[in-house]
Amino acid sequence: MALLFAAVVPLGCGPRDGDGGSTTDPAAACAELCTKDGYSSSRVDVQSNETNCFCSSGTGPVTDADCAAMCTSMGMGNPQAFGSTGPTKDSCQCS
Repeated sequence: MALLFAAVVPLGCGPRDGDGGSTTDPAAACAELCTKDGYSSSRVDVQSNETNCFCSSGTGPVTDADCAAMCTSMGMGNPQAFGSTGPTKDSCQCS
């Protein structure tokens, strides 16, 4: 009797939401987000469990869609646009 063995090979290897994998440099992704949403300055804060992007020198706002795109580009999930200094959304958090 012959035994057949099959090798299982994963076909899609890449970052998943929240796995910490990065396909884009956080500083570059933050700068791109801020420029796209009408700001001229950006600052990124990378923590072990989250990345925050703060935009300044503009009127914004940071949109939920652009925040989500930034988080996705870095292989992170849970996008949340928020106002760091007032009611206007000028920042984005990914975790």
